[in-house]
Amino acid sequence: MKTVRYNGGTDSYSSSSDPSVLNTGQEYEVIRIVRYYCQTNYVLNGIPGEFNSCWFDDVSSDGMFFMAIAKTAPVIGETYPVKIINSINYDTKEVSFREGHTSIVINSEYKGNNIFFVTTLNSTYLVQVG
Repeated sequence: MKTVRYNGGTDSYSSSSDPSVLNTGQEYEVIRIVRYYCQTNYVLNGIPGEFNSCWFDDVSSDGMFFMAIAKTAPVIGETYPVKIINSINYDTKEVSFREGHTSIVINSEYKGNNIFFVTTLNSTYLVQVG
């Protein structure tokens, strides 16, 4: 069973059902995945139609935790642009990052020294802002 959370998206390359029947932040069970040439749609349990998979974030049950850096402080109710730490080579002191956006921020705690403990709909982040 795949569980996803609607992120409020409405854009679509191919035909999709009307997203007004979805609630931002609500979780849905995917019962079928339909792949088209330029888009993947989800069929959701109890909701008629097909919906663009980009409108959803995967819901993780394993409590995903990340360390990241950002240029600005997080804003509750918005996605957050961050650079997530992929790996650290302690021998060479090299750090690799991947850029991305979090799911919607639901809580942010300032810990001092420009460090924030950020909880989103899907994950938790320890973020250094600078």
